Amino acid sequence: MLRVQVTDCDGLHTCVLSGRLTRSSGPALAVTIAQLCADGASSVELDIGNLRTLEPEGMEMISFTRELCESRGCRFSLLPLSRSLNAPSRPLARGRRGSTVIGRRGQVRLLGDTG
Repeated sequence: MLRVQVTDCDGLHTCVLSGRLTRSSGPALAVTIAQLCADGASSVELDIGNLRTLEPEGMEMISFTRELCESRGCRFSLLPLSRSLNAPSRPLARGRRGSTVIGRRGQVRLLGDTG
């Protein structure tokens, strides 16, 4: 399940995502972003640092929401995966082909087919 917590600070909307961003949960994110843009948001930030799972379709949805914001004149930014440089390495989507993994310093690796 995807949870989106939205905060507004003078037109800058921060969407903190937690849980799973997958093919089935991605449309809920798009609806949230579209509503923010329609309501006049000047800027939208996505904070994906609390996601437990980020499937390839979830990455595509992030790209789609960026394009959606830009088409409506709303600035878009993506906050770093990890605010702590000392965070332990943790997989976002375990045991799946095309999984995304966050390394110790917040870097992202996409794991390809292994078999």
